[in-house]
Amino acid sequence: MRWRSQGFTLIELLVIIFVIGILFAVIITNVRGEIVSNQIRSATSQIALDLERVRGASIKTSKDSSFTLANNGGGYDLRVSGVQSTDPVTSIAIPDNVILQIGGSTVGSLTYGAPYGDLSATNRTLTVSKSGGKTQIFYVVGVTGKVIR
Repeated sequence: MRWRSQGFTLIELLVIIFVIGILFAVIITNVRGEIVSNQIRSATSQIALDLERVRGASIKTSKDSSFTLANNGGGYDLRVSGVQSTDPVTSIAIPDNVILQIGGSTVGSLTYGAPYGDLSATNRTLTVSKSGGKTQIFYVVGVTGKVIR
């Protein structure tokens, strides 16, 4: 009678390690994609809220207010009580490697006119993108200033 030791062979262990490695690679890829998507969604939500804030300030103060891209699309400036160079500015940064564009350019601004908060910009398409191909586009309606995602 042959005695067979209990346990796994080397080949069985290597197959199990290989399968676990493949599963791990798939999970990591999906997690990275979700992180990028969440950063884009978060940036888009913040930008939409700030656009509404600028419009509201224009109506409330009866002064023009502006939303201006800064840092080559890596952030933006809000002027909520006038558009003169001496008016207060709030600078907002967006997450690393996320780019904001107005009409395909990283340079530009949207100005809401007092007293009704109507939008003066001709190109009202905003794009938030991140390296890796994830992009979200939204629009600002001229008369109402409403943000549509």
